[in-house]
Amino acid sequence: MGDRGAVRPRESSVLRLGLLALGALLSVTWAAGWTAAALANDHAPEGTLPAALYAAGQILSVLAAPAWFALCLWFARTTGQLIGWGIAGLVLLAPLPLVVGAA
Repeated sequence: MGDRGAVRPRESSVLRLGLLALGALLSVTWAAGWTAAALANDHAPEGTLPAALYAAGQILSVLAAPAWFALCLWFARTTGQLIGWGIAGLVLLAPLPLVVGAA
């Protein structure tokens, strides 16, 4: 009687795998968008320290979406949490210079 559940693959694992693939793809896309925005930006502050901090900010903006995705994988215990935090990251880390046409 208990063998019926073992015959079919678990739907939640298939859903989770699909979400992981979609999240990874969108995270890489967001990183590519921030990279394009950073390369298209020709404004740089004057001075050594402000220019270094500005460059560090651009590098961190490129790395933010993949880092968010990795942290979601690390900390999300359920598929619902993974979806919720993943959507929040996609909204918060959208490459706004490309979205609004500033780049």
